[in-house]
Amino acid sequence: MEKLQNLQLMRAIAAVLVVWAHAIDVVGKRQQDAFQIAWGALENFGAVGVDVFFVISGFIVSLTAERSRSVTKFLVARLVRIWPLYLIATVVVFAVDPAARSLATLAWSAVFLQAPGLPAGMPTHPLGWSLMFEAVFYLMLAGAICWRTRRSMPERVLIIGSAAILVAGVCGFHQPTNIIGNPVIIEFLLGVVIGWVYRRRPELPTWVTSGLFVVGTVLLLSTAMYGFGFISEAPQTLDASLSWDRVRLWGIPSALLIASAVFRSNATPAVARPLVFLGDSSYSIYLFSFVALLLLDQGWEVWAPASPDVAIVLATSVAVVFGVICYVMLERPLTSVLRTRIEMHLAKA
Repeated sequence: MEKLQNLQLMRAIAAVLVVWAHAIDVVGKRQQDAFQIAWGALENFGAVGVDVFFVISGFIVSLTAERSRSVTKFLVARLVRIWPLYLIATVVVFAVDPAARSLATLAWSAVFLQAPGLPAGMPTHPLGWSLMFEAVFYLMLAGAICWRTRRSMPERVLIIGSAAILVAGVCGFHQPTNIIGNPVIIEFLLGVVIGWVYRRRPELPTWVTSGLFVVGTVLLLSTAMYGFGFISEAPQTLDASLSWDRVRLWGIPSALLIASAVFRSNATPAVARPLVFLGDSSYSIYLFSFVALLLLDQGWEVWAPASPDVAIVLATSVAVVFGVICYVMLERPLTSVLRTRIEMHLAKA
């Protein structure tokens, strides 16, 4: 599938939003008088970047699955894409953060699972919670590939996802249904629907895409101004206690923004190309920016300026740059080598 530059721009924005939210956490532990903390509900608003990622993943990966003829090749390709880098980042967090040094949690985290008995339990890498849902979505797509029927791929995925959420609700979202059928899966399914429409009509009139953008932006910014409760907190999504609210307040507006990006012209002005590169780097930024922020937190007295707002901007910038470096020096070469070797192995099989 042709790379959609507009989606890469959205990925870049989503990644920076997540980093910004965590940078605010680092500074906010010591200084609460920052404008970015005091004004409206900006303090945790950057967590909406995760919801944007979920919709994008639903769109892109469902289209990939639709073209896949082998469930094995599909799952191996997705595993190569997300697991090695996540495992490395998780081990680094385990080594750097004393609060994360639980071997049991590390073992469960390494395979995208929660520790038993802890429906709100976080993985070793605090951002790994989102990858639990990513992995579940991949399994739903794998099930859709295996399901031999005349129904289209999007129909199959929507049926499987809806059934999982329904069963989980009936079970009270007890483990493991709090992950397998969590309502936040709807955000991936919204991406599937966007992909379904895209296959039939890849471009819509400007007035439609502009309208989608305006409505999505207004809805999201209204939560930044007037609040969104505790939907930004990962534990409340993991145990499904606030997942419906998260989908309503952040998931639907995020889908409108992604639809706006997908259905408009794919031409990218030269000034936006650095953002496209940030979009390419977004997975490394997402995982390794947290490591950078941990180190900045531990060395706070050395680097932090007097102004908390300046500290937040600096911490965000340093963490994003660190993520980009990890993309260039680690993710890109590692993924290339693994893909080449696996393709050779599958070709011989």
